[in-house]
Amino acid sequence: MAYKLNDALGYLVNIVAGRYKNEIYSVLAPYDLTPEQWIVLNRLWEGDGKTQRELAIETFKDEPNIARILQKLECKAYVHRCADCKDRRIMLVYITETGKCVAEAALPVIFDYQKRMTKRLSDSEVLLLKGLLKKLMGN
Repeated sequence: MAYKLNDALGYLVNIVAGRYKNEIYSVLAPYDLTPEQWIVLNRLWEGDGKTQRELAIETFKDEPNIARILQKLECKAYVHRCADCKDRRIMLVYITETGKCVAEAALPVIFDYQKRMTKRLSDSEVLLLKGLLKKLMGN
């Protein structure tokens, strides 16, 4: 059997992810966010008071990368960190009101972009694709 790169699942997923990431940069630019910052901000919007390690796990990023992202988000006043009252060595991260406003403002643009990205797929195909990708993430 001949190997064809254009039929390789990893190659196809990587191409789609690369295109998505490149285009989402321009979608998020008016909100002064990168895709990586959006992901972290969104995770905090879903649930506040997380550790750097929890954010790393939830975003599939390493802790040094999360630290850099958080530092940039702090400079923009979108998040703040404070010591855990039970263990002062642990820093908890919280989204600020400014961060919530930015996340909320960016959400319709994100939804619109996702809609454009999947315009050739039916609703059932989108659900199937999401389910299959989640299964692959679990492998």
